[in-house]
Amino acid sequence: MIKVQKIFVMAALVLIPSVSFAQKVNILTEKTASNREQYAAEYLQKKLNRLGFPTVVNGKKGEYRISLSQAKDTAGLKKEGFSWTRKGKKIQLQGNDGSGVIYGCNEIAEYVAQHGSLNVPLMQEDAPEMVLRGACVGLQKTVYLPGHSNYSKRTMAQDMIRVMAHYGFDRFHAVGHDRGARVLHRLVLDHPETTLSCTLMDILPTYDMYAGTNEEFATKYWHWFFYIQGNGFPEKLLAADPDYFIHYNLNLKVGPAARANFPEEVLQEYTRCFALPGTIHGIAEDYRASAGIDREYDKADVVPHKKITVPLCAMWGNNGVVGKLWDVKAGWQVYSDRLRAVGVDKCGHFVPEEQPGVVYDELVRFLDDVDRGAI
Repeated sequence: MIKVQKIFVMAALVLIPSVSFAQKVNILTEKTASNREQYAAEYLQKKLNRLGFPTVVNGKKGEYRISLSQAKDTAGLKKEGFSWTRKGKKIQLQGNDGSGVIYGCNEIAEYVAQHGSLNVPLMQEDAPEMVLRGACVGLQKTVYLPGHSNYSKRTMAQDMIRVMAHYGFDRFHAVGHDRGARVLHRLVLDHPETTLSCTLMDILPTYDMYAGTNEEFATKYWHWFFYIQGNGFPEKLLAADPDYFIHYNLNLKVGPAARANFPEEVLQEYTRCFALPGTIHGIAEDYRASAGIDREYDKADVVPHKKITVPLCAMWGNNGVVGKLWDVKAGWQVYSDRLRAVGVDKCGHFVPEEQPGVVYDELVRFLDDVDRGAI
């Protein structure tokens, strides 16, 4: 049976020298604590130890006690939020969900790093502005480098390598869809030693897709050519009515069999995230990098058909643009001798959302075969 690890990215902390008089800390979790709560406790323990405060999890003694729990009744609570209260040397932290516990522990660690003290504010409550598929702290691209290079797939792949190494994972299975799959494609080309297997959903190599552009592809994937325009042009237009754009764009891409998976409240959540400051610019920068610096990098690997050496699962929607315009299996056979190709019926571009059951079954089968050495 495959064990699935969830990795959460935390903000980097400033270290301070250890002091001999630092108080001992005991972090307490509930007996029914989830994996995320346990991870949060271990994360905070590691950070506090590095900051000079000897810390244990579920020990018997400690001058400071930090109790972690997760809200039982989440009605009206913001996703991934947290709150804490402090009475003397006792801190009670409650997350609105598992990710909230992680965010709260990260907040405590940041406070200790900045102030050198566990005397956090008596009361604290917060929730992230952007809710993602899993806790994600500190990956925002705050500096824009020349040539969109900090949005190149090579740079973002290196980001992922550092994150995984930080949390002790030197080798791992990796799965990516669409833009994430393009980062993963570059990752397995640059760092094959880190990857046990690679699953790419609904893509072919970016270089090949640009090179194979015809009238039909340019019409259906118009956004590839719209986002790359400069001087803030797409950012300005899309910010004017993000709700209209989200409805228009997603309805174009979602297959008819999966429309029920995208009710209005889901589309509103897409719109909320899309409209956040910086989101549209980040999306545009990703596409600009793909059309520019990424293609320059690809000339050294994709053009000479450099092989992906790890087991590769290529999965796509048979009713989507990629599945209709390209022979996806043949496209990836050029780059892999260890390929499993899976076309998903009644499925458009959003493969995981449209056919989650099929994706799960195929992934489990693929990863089991990889672990057995059958592929």
